[in-house]
Amino acid sequence: MNPSPATESAIAPVLKSIVIARDALTCFRYFAERASVWWPLATHSLSPEHATRAVSVTFEPRAGGRVYETAEDGRQFDWGKVIAWEPGRRLAFTWHLARPPEQSTRVEITFTALASNSTRVDLEHRDWEKWGKDGLDRRGKYDQGWEGVFVAGYAQYCKRSDI
Repeated sequence: MNPSPATESAIAPVLKSIVIARDALTCFRYFAERASVWWPLATHSLSPEHATRAVSVTFEPRAGGRVYETAEDGRQFDWGKVIAWEPGRRLAFTWHLARPPEQSTRVEITFTALASNSTRVDLEHRDWEKWGKDGLDRRGKYDQGWEGVFVAGYAQYCKRSDI
């Protein structure tokens, strides 16, 4: 009997968790509907690669909807596709940015009510194996990147009292 071919071992997902002093539906809406406000577009976008500035991030509000950025000149750059749109509970989407869609990783955000005005928001970014030999390195970079984008950017936006 021939031995089976070696399979590539799974790369651990990036996991981030924060607690926000707001209800789950508001946390969901802030993430999905106000990403243009809290996402650091100056440093985390595709537009600069095309000599233009990013001005917005859009999550089309339905499964199958697009996730994309819009540049100052009107061009749109796809980031992925919405897989699950469950307001107040879960948002999941593919993530490919400058890669072909078949190499998409998956991001899932869950919103768990802890009390009437407190929500744990968990982010899981997985499927790094789809990026081949670059997967482990990219996972490490995204682990740091989500720290700034999700933990600092999104969480700090949610904590503001003027919104």
